[in-house]
Amino acid sequence: MDNKYRIYLSVVTEKEIYLSVENIKEHTKYDISINEISPFWLNHMKYFQNDFDNFYRILDLAFEKKSKEIQWKITKEEEEKISLNINYNPGLEIFGFNITFDILREEDRMERLIKKVEKLEKENQYILNLLKEKNISTS
Repeated sequence: MDNKYRIYLSVVTEKEIYLSVENIKEHTKYDISINEISPFWLNHMKYFQNDFDNFYRILDLAFEKKSKEIQWKITKEEEEKISLNINYNPGLEIFGFNITFDILREEDRMERLIKKVEKLEKENQYILNLLKEKNISTS
């Protein structure tokens, strides 16, 4: 539990969870959407008894309710991603877990706009080439 970061957790749909981590000082944001077919869930569902709702409850306990039994920390922060560790060690009677996963940096508005422009330029070029092949004038 690190005061340098702000965690936001929400349910997007019944079977999709959105998790974002913001570095408060650096104003960088990392986010991930997890659903029942995402690689994260498929690799880690065994720790949550294959129950997606249970997974959300655990995340809610860790991030929203600040449970002392479930600890989290950022183990590594890079420009493009951070590594988030969640640890639950209840003792010998119940199985716990210790998982670490990467969360990619959220693109800022300018990056998204640049990608859209580049995509539109490629689509435009493709259409112009098709028209050229069919000998249709573009003027």
